[in-house]
Amino acid sequence: MVLCMQDPDAPIRQKRPLADLDQEDDARLLRYLFTLVRAGMTDEAQRLCKRCGQAWRAATLEGWKLYHDPNINGGCAELQPVEGNPHRCVWKVCCWRMAEEEQFNRYERAIYAALSGNLKQLLPVCETWEDTVWAYFRVLVDTLVEQEVRSSGMASEELEELPREYLEANWTLEKVFEELQATESKKLLAETKEHYHIIQKFVILGDLDGLVDEFGDWLSSGMCLPSHLLRFMSHLLLFYRSLGMQLKEEVTVDVLKAYIQLLISEKHTDLIAFYVSHLPQDMAVAQYAQFLESVTETEQRKHCLELAREAGLDVAAITKTVVENIRERDVEEFAHHDLTPALDTGTSE
Repeated sequence: MVLCMQDPDAPIRQKRPLADLDQEDDARLLRYLFTLVRAGMTDEAQRLCKRCGQAWRAATLEGWKLYHDPNINGGCAELQPVEGNPHRCVWKVCCWRMAEEEQFNRYERAIYAALSGNLKQLLPVCETWEDTVWAYFRVLVDTLVEQEVRSSGMASEELEELPREYLEANWTLEKVFEELQATESKKLLAETKEHYHIIQKFVILGDLDGLVDEFGDWLSSGMCLPSHLLRFMSHLLLFYRSLGMQLKEEVTVDVLKAYIQLLISEKHTDLIAFYVSHLPQDMAVAQYAQFLESVTETEQRKHCLELAREAGLDVAAITKTVVENIRERDVEEFAHHDLTPALDTGTSE
């Protein structure tokens, strides 16, 4: 490893590999560095390189920053620090070439592929759908930045050494997901998170109508949706509603009703009133009254009515509806429920 510290190019140029233990340590470091780059923590990756005695590698991770000299326009008595890399275009070409070199560690290649926008060399280390989406969007942002740099006249001739398909890429959000759908591997398709991937797609695209339509299709398909998915769907719609976003009311109500039925079946009594309160008023009264019909214990019923009051539900209308429903269905069953104590606590009517 000492050889590598003094001359980091020696293992490649002289074809002299590191000792096995050093090679293993270096591979572990590179994988962790990629994890940091993947998380957007490039500064932390540089600090780690310095702590490991590889300041040269930290310097290679610095070159992506755009050059800016605040002293050019003057207006300040003291010199201001210069930011970024004045030879960024040269650095980018070197990163691209390094990502293409097969003799380097796959994570080392992926690090420089991420920094230079080399999608082809970045995808091999993407093990999940989320990783793949990140890779595409990382390259999308990188190409947009490069196009802006070129159009502003700041680019040097060296940038022409990058592939034309990269320089002329016309990525859009929709195109990214079209490409993902066309190239998804069997491994990614086999994952059980397909519903969440679809949700992420519509959220990223900002297509709320498409998202709600998809929810409607899932509910009408007759398949049994996982409880955690129904919960997430309900909370996501309530979140968008709290922001004042316009959602298709019919599907939103259907999602909430499906989740409420799940809560009732799983006996999450303390949660039901909150979600019922987000239904239209008439529907909320009918839904909560239907739930109360299944509650036969007096103390439990009082507790449910108190929760309804706290959630802002019309307790008087609910208790009245419960009485009417049971009386119409069966006189004996009405007597069995004995709702008088609950009515006394719920309303003076």
